[in-house]
Amino acid sequence: MKTEGVCVESVDELTDEEKKYWKRIATSYYIVLDVIVLGIVGLVGGLLGYYFIGVKPKFVDFLIATEGEMKKVNWSTRREIMGSTWVVIGLTVVVAVLITVMDYMVYSPIFRAIGVLESGG
Repeated sequence: MKTEGVCVESVDELTDEEKKYWKRIATSYYIVLDVIVLGIVGLVGGLLGYYFIGVKPKFVDFLIATEGEMKKVNWSTRREIMGSTWVVIGLTVVVAVLITVMDYMVYSPIFRAIGVLESGG
């Protein structure tokens, strides 16, 4: 198989065997690249975790205090959240209908009169 030192204009000039060879090479390259990137991300994440947990005790104290404050929060019930959600959905529909009515009854005639919109028909 002649794969080294060959310059081709397009992939179509390669034989099926050469295409398979280069596909394996490219796949291997991307796997190695993925492993390297994953290793770097893991290393950076580990170093940041060590820095914030091991070196900065104030950060850990902050997280503990935050957890304590979150336990004091008066969370809404499911019923209250569902009621609020329906109010938002209802008001959204009402505003959409009002804007549509205003558009057709007020703005469309004005824009047709001054020639911005063509008369349909």
